[in-house]
Amino acid sequence: KKVLQAAQSTVALIKTRDITKGEKDSVLESKAFGSSYGLCKTEPYYDQPLAAFCSGFYVGDDTFVTAGHCIVSQSSCESTSFVFGFSIDKQGQDPTTVPNSEVYQCKTLVKQFKDTFGADYAVMKVDRKVKNHKALKVRRSGRIQKGAELYVIGHPAGLPKKVAGNASVREISNEHFNANLDTYGGNSGSA
Repeated sequence: KKVLQAAQSTVALIKTRDITKGEKDSVLESKAFGSSYGLCKTEPYYDQPLAAFCSGFYVGDDTFVTAGHCIVSQSSCESTSFVFGFSIDKQGQDPTTVPNSEVYQCKTLVKQFKDTFGADYAVMKVDRKVKNHKALKVRRSGRIQKGAELYVIGHPAGLPKKVAGNASVREISNEHFNANLDTYGGNSGSA
C-alpha cells in the first residue's frame, strides 16, 4: 500500500511541446517502445508508448524534485511539464490521455546540482499548487545502511510508470550509494 501511495506522487517529465491540451484532457505525443528500439514482439511492454524523458516526484505545495541532469537550466525548466497519471492502472487504459488538471508547467528552477561523481538533483516550482496528490517526504538527516531494501518508481526508457522492487543497497560512499535497482534511462529523477 505504501508503494502504491508513493506512486501517486511521482510524475513523468515531458517536453511541453509534446503535449496537446484539449478542453478537458491533454494528449501526450508518443512512439511505441518495441518498434522504436527494434525489439522482438515478445519483449515486455513492446506496445506501450514512450513519452517521458525523465521521472520526478512531488514534495509539497508547488515543488518537485528530479535529477539535476534532467532539468539543467531555467530554460529547460520552462520547456518541461510534470505529468501525473502517465500510467496504466487498468487493462485497456490509454496512458497518453490525462486530465488537464494533472499537467503542471515548470516555472522556476530553484536549485540544480550535478556532480560527476555524486549528487545529481534539481528542485523546481510549478505554475500552481498541486491538488489530489500527497507530498513525499525527503529525508534530511541520517544515512541509508548497506543492505537496506529499496524500490524505485519512475518511467524507464520513457514508458508509463513502473515500480521495481526487490533491490538493496550494495555499497555506500560519501555522497551516494550503489544498489541493484532495475532501472533504465528515463528513471533519472525517480522516487
